[in-house]
Amino acid sequence: MENIYGIPCNIDDKRIRTIIAKVLERIQGNFSGDWKKISFRVTGFDWLDESNPEYTNTLGLCVQIGATALSNIYFSRRIIDFDDILVTAIIGHELGHAATSIVELKSREINKNPVYAELCASRYVFKWGFVREYIIFLLAVNSDQHYGGLPGDIFAIEYPDGERRYRIGLDFKPILIRTADENGQVFKTLPIYKIPL
Repeated sequence: MENIYGIPCNIDDKRIRTIIAKVLERIQGNFSGDWKKISFRVTGFDWLDESNPEYTNTLGLCVQIGATALSNIYFSRRIIDFDDILVTAIIGHELGHAATSIVELKSREINKNPVYAELCASRYVFKWGFVREYIIFLLAVNSDQHYGGLPGDIFAIEYPDGERRYRIGLDFKPILIRTADENGQVFKTLPIYKIPL
């Protein structure tokens, strides 16, 4: 298959290829630093092997190649039936994973929980101007366990010594707002509120 902005693409659906090109065009034209990371790190776009039961609910996947900074990005063929807005959000989110640096990951890390990688990818979706698409996507898929959420959203993580609740900050960094021990005894609480967008 042909390359899209120099990145090999084995996606055979013309509409999906066009949306990938539009997302890459916006990043290349307005965010040169991010474009340099993506054009170096992303080695290709391809369809996800959906025969693997591990990917039953996966729409997009950015897979790091070994210990390198290089990644392949895969999409479920189910996105062919999705509206352009939803496809744009998925593509932007997966490219956000590829653009994320180790330093960014560590700044959002919570006890090795995978939510921090999702927060980083979500931050790029916002930075690149796909806010509307991303919010519509989150509402459409009703996903509270993947894609990281929005600023102001609250999520909980269970630790061996109890639960901690976090609010997603405007910079997509988690802010500890409540801590409880294994018996549910609260020993730290900050105000819980939604940040209006």
